[in-house]
Amino acid sequence: MDVLDSSQVSRFYNGKNIFLTGGTGFLGKCFIEKVLRSCPDVGNIYMLCRAKRGKSATERMTAMFSEMLFENLRTENPDSIQKVIPVIGDVLEKNLGLSEEDESLITENVHVMIHSAATIRFDEHIKFSLQLNLGGTVKMVELARRTKNLISFVHVSTAYANCNIADIEEVYYEMGDMYSPLKLLDLCEWMDEDVLASMTETLLKDRPNTYCLTKAITEEYLFKEAKDLPLGVFRPSIIGASWEEQPRVGSTISMDQVDSLSLWVKEC
Repeated sequence: MDVLDSSQVSRFYNGKNIFLTGGTGFLGKCFIEKVLRSCPDVGNIYMLCRAKRGKSATERMTAMFSEMLFENLRTENPDSIQKVIPVIGDVLEKNLGLSEEDESLITENVHVMIHSAATIRFDEHIKFSLQLNLGGTVKMVELARRTKNLISFVHVSTAYANCNIADIEEVYYEMGDMYSPLKLLDLCEWMDEDVLASMTETLLKDRPNTYCLTKAITEEYLFKEAKDLPLGVFRPSIIGASWEEQPRVGSTISMDQVDSLSLWVKEC
């Protein structure tokens, strides 16, 4: 039996269509490359994408597949790339900015939803961080509830959402009555930005930045308001360069101190 055929993950994705946000980020790109390479019978991957810096969504996706990360796919299985279909939208817009046609495409055909889009800046303004990290998730949940054949909804959080706790387990950590996710999201609609910013220190309490805070608030929303969905919360820590995984050792989109050290150790 072929190794891929014997993989439980590969079998799970056979014939499954995926809706992915954050597909142009490092984690999103790695997911696309890995699934296309290791799960040959996967269905389509509908990737939410917006125009940016003068490039259309389609142009951005085309440029993405020219990167080194996808070198093996381009050589060994170029047809698989056709399974990735750009869906025009933006997590900051109402209903993710989807057209009626694209919304129908997703709700009628998707089996797995993976929400990876987020701002990961530590010093992001509290308003923007809430609107993107929490607000985008709320819109994804609303769309998921209209998706007829949904079997899995995966939210990409962070191991640092609960960094104020010494020992973190794979459980839900309730934040308390002070943090009402939907009320905080509503404040972003009408409250002056400076007033909202002045509340940041109070909201942070013992968390170091708005990234960790809004990721935690988003988990609070999911565990309280999205229990009706086939929900999974993924909490990665620092995401660095690949170690031994294909397509190439050291694949990354940045070169920080951790990546540099990893590559140095690998070569020793």
